[in-house]
Parts: sequence; structure tokens; C-alpha cells
Amino acid sequence: INGKWQQLIDPNHIDSSYNYFLKYKSTRGNYNWFKTRIVIPLLIISCTIQITSCIYVGIVYDDSIAQNNEYLEIVFLFNSPLYIWPVIALIVFWFRTPQLEDQFFISQELSKLCKIVIVYFIAWITSHIVLAIPKYDDSDMVNLIVFWIQTSITHTCVFMTALVSTFWVNKRIESNRSRMCSTDRELVPTVNKQSISNMLTKRSTISQIVTRVFTFSAADMDDGFEDDLTSIQDGSGQLRLTAILSHPKGFELFMRHLSTEFSLENLLSLVEFLQFQEIIYQCIVNNDQFNDYLDMNDELWFQKITIPKNVPKSWLIYEGQSVQDMLDVMCDIDEAQFVGIMKKICYRLYLKYIASSAEFEINVAYRTRLYLIGQMENPAVWMDNQQIGIRELLHIYDKACDQIYALMGDSYRRFQK
Repeated sequence: INGKWQQLIDPNHIDSSYNYFLKYKSTRGNYNWFKTRIVIPLLIISCTIQITSCIYVGIVYDDSIAQNNEYLEIVFLFNSPLYIWPVIALIVFWFRTPQLEDQFFISQELSKLCKIVIVYFIAWITSHIVLAIPKYDDSDMVNLIVFWIQTSITHTCVFMTALVSTFWVNKRIESNRSRMCSTDRELVPTVNKQSISNMLTKRSTISQIVTRVFTFSAADMDDGFEDDLTSIQDGSGQLRLTAILSHPKGFELFMRHLSTEFSLENLLSLVEFLQFQEIIYQCIVNNDQFNDYLDMNDELWFQKITIPKNVPKSWLIYEGQSVQDMLDVMCDIDEAQFVGIMKKICYRLYLKYIASSAEFEINVAYRTRLYLIGQMENPAVWMDNQQIGIRELLHIYDKACDQIYALMGDSYRRFQK
């Protein structure tokens, strides 16, 4: 599930550390990088050796011998190893290009291009070998036939290369796009219950996400993780769950474990509930109008767990904005507007994790679910409810967080084993 869980929090999030194509976008995927490091050096070396070979033949042998086709073909054969380097480079890129996450079919395209280039190279070498063999009778006819065959193969290969790189790729992408249209996920930043429900229904189910389960072991814990073990242990030498969730590698490993238990929604919901609470708290701190709602004795869930940086910001909360951009907007609005915006966000989270038959429905206590459903089942009543203010929104998911964390405690004990 590498990188997949992040898109359940923010569908637009792409982590380059898990994506080969983004990782090498500025190198192997960059035309200028490829041209300056591979194409131009090969052209310079090839031209230099070709010119040197021709001059050498002209100096060592007299002009009549140097103009003999057989000797010229020997020169071409002598230089032929130069032409195999582009073929080798193409094959290496093909083998190193992953087939997973290949939405533009680059790996398949390279596979076809490799086969075409190999055919062309074999035809080219074979034709020059035949032309280099001494012939005494009908040499012009043989040379003509060989040249015609080699030229036909060359033109066919050039045409096939262009065909694969344009028509075939476009057809595959169009076919893939048509197939994915029915499952595209488009978040709608409104409080329309039907539109958000439709958005959530389009998401691939959790069972589909964890179809391919990645096993992990101590080898997955890199050196940085092992070095931090001593700082995140309790008095008995055991790793605390809050510390594991605050560490990027620990968070990733525990998320993988939850996927094997089909309880991924527990950690996903906790992350978004904490981000929701945190943005409300930051708005209270940064907006002088809301300072009366600040209680230093509050025990806030987001302060117990420091969400690592590899966890994206929830789209349902931030809608693609940065934290600072959202705070700038919230500082310029009055309390009624702020409560209205937070209620909309709260309702989106309710539809995703709490509402009956929600695809990511979490297992919380009956009283907790009944309370939240009673508050938000009717969006119009929820938005007009004057009893729900800033402090109520700040703590509205606290009981759900308590219960989710307790459930994850059971998973964590199995995770430690």
C-alpha cells in the first residue's frame, strides 16, 4: 500500500519517494539531461571514430583501395560497437522502469522500442558483414539486393518506432482514461449531502486497496528508525503507540499493519480528526476575536500525537491550501462565518467516517455514533444549530478519537509481536 493511503486523505497527493517517474523526472525524464549526458557524447564519440577510421584507411592504403567498398564496409564494422551503446542504454532504461504506477505505459513502450531497435541493429550489422565479404561475380547485384533489404528494414523500423511512440501510446492512454472515468474521484467543496456521498461512493473500497498486502520485517526499519527507538520507549522499554505514530517510518509501518487487519480506516480517521482539531485551535490562537475560547487546561488530541510530515493534509479540511493560507483567511472573518466553515468541514468528515453505510465507517461506541448522527444527520439542521460553537467543534470528535485509539491499541500489540 506504499503511498496509497496518503491519497485517501488527499486524492491529489503524490509522494515522489514512492513514485519512480517523479523521482527521476528531472534526470532521466528530462530531455535536456538526456541530450547532454547521452545523445551528444555518443554523437561526438561516433563522429570522431568514424572520421579517424576513414582518414586512417586513406593514409595507409592508396586511394583505389580506400575507395573499395569492401574496405569501407570493414571500417563500418570496426565502428559498429559504437552503435550498440544506444541499444544497451535503451534496454537498461526499460529494465529499470517499473510497470506499477505506469499510467503512461512507458515500460511497455520501451519494451516495444527495444525490440524494434534490436531488429534494426541486427539488420544493419548483417548487411555490412555481407557487403564486406569479397565477391567476384555479380557483386553489384548482390550489393544492390543487400542494400535494398537493409533499407526496407530500416524504413520499417523507423515507421514502427514513430507509430509506437505516438499512435499506440495515445490509444492506450485513451483506453485507460475511458476505463477510469467511471471511478474518478472528484471532491466537491460544498455541504450538499448527496454530492459528497456520491464522491465517497466513487472511492475504491478498502478491500481493493489492501488486495496487495506488503509484508514487512525489521529490515524495513531503516537506520534512522532504529536510532530513534531509545527516545520513543517508555519506562519498561516498550515502544509507545503515540511515539510510533509520530515517527514517519513508524507511521508507515503501522499503516501497513492495519491494512493486513482491514482496519485502515481507524488511523485514517484519527489523522483527519486531529487535523480538524488542530486547525480550529490554530485559528483560535491566531484570531484575537476567538481568544475567549482558549483554555490552557484543555487536553487536545492533536497535541498528544505529532503527525509526521509524510502524512498529507486532508483535502476535506484544507481543500489543497497550505496551513498558513487557511489561517490567513480565517483571521479575516467573524465568528459566525468561521463556525459555518468549520461545520461544513465537520460534516464532510461525518459523511466519510461516521454516517451509516459510510465506506470508511469506523467502529465507535453506540452512544458516540448516536450523538454524532443526531447532530449531523440533517445538514440543514446541523448548519442552523446555534448550540454548536467553536468549543463544541473543537471537541466534537474527542470521544471518537478515544475509542479509535483504544481499538488501535489492540492492533498495536499484535504489531509489536
